[in-house]
Amino acid sequence: MSEAELAIGGILVGAVASGGVQAVLARSDRRRAGRTAARLVYLQLINAHSAIEDLRVLRDWNMMITQWDEYAVLWERCGDALVQFLSTRRATRVATAYECLATLARTRMRDAQEPAPAHGQSPNFDPGAPLLERYAQVVERAKLISLRASFRWWEVKSRRALLAANAPENIAQLRAEQLGNQEPEQAQ
Repeated sequence: MSEAELAIGGILVGAVASGGVQAVLARSDRRRAGRTAARLVYLQLINAHSAIEDLRVLRDWNMMITQWDEYAVLWERCGDALVQFLSTRRATRVATAYECLATLARTRMRDAQEPAPAHGQSPNFDPGAPLLERYAQVVERAKLISLRASFRWWEVKSRRALLAANAPENIAQLRAEQLGNQEPEQAQ
């Protein structure tokens, strides 16, 4: 083989190798951006789930301080990174949760444009209890998906601990323990 052939072969191998390195670095950047987006989305979905639960109880937009339009702002900012990071099924579930929140924002805006009810009448409030319950379930599922996505593969132990802490039975147990610990203090 001549030196020219070796030089051309070296250039080709170098180009392929550098392309491979760039691909690995780009994938790493996408994953990092996806995990960061997942963390931000998780924190916002905690707030959203709580707001939906409060809305189910209060059934009055005026009793809420939630800015329903703010959910769309974060989704617009972080949605692309998260969608590139998650599988199609999971990305669809998280996007569906944000669409539920957007629907609530539109409903709030429409109800606010209607004339105020007379004194003593119930406030303008359209979404029914079954719909709000379904939205709460969708947001809860998206919240868990984003929590799982926010960890690296070697952080499984930390992820399992957080997921276990968020399980409904564990939350109920923690609340019972807190109430049990407060009773002796109150008795003194």
